[in-house]
Amino acid sequence: MAVKKNAVVLGRMVCSTEGCGETCAVKQSVREYLYTQCPKCKANQSNSSAYQVYVWQHLEPLEGAVIVRPHNVPESAGSMGCALAGDAPVAVEVESKRKPVEPVAVEVEQEGKPASGLGLFICAVLGAVVGFAAAA
Repeated sequence: MAVKKNAVVLGRMVCSTEGCGETCAVKQSVREYLYTQCPKCKANQSNSSAYQVYVWQHLEPLEGAVIVRPHNVPESAGSMGCALAGDAPVAVEVESKRKPVEPVAVEVEQEGKPASGLGLFICAVLGAVVGFAAAA
């Protein structure tokens, strides 16, 4: 994630890492994603829609901070810090920008002559020799 040089703290929130509970700083990257810096867990720069919505809803902005809504946080996610006020939406549908991958049949063509079975024979002989040597 491209991080702004000398990025300023725009807000605070309780760390999202289970069991941490520390208060972490919230900053914004060059690409307008939110990220957190916890004194215990260090930086969390995930730009997944779910994480961005979580930070958006739990962020307590500092006075005078200018925070841009990340492009993957839909309007249905509510206002900034809405979870702190108790009015966060029950569910937020996040659109995936990934296109579904369709299976593709791949045909493998062998170059040159077809396999003769000589390799299999050599492997069998070597296996037998090693097996007899180990038994002796």
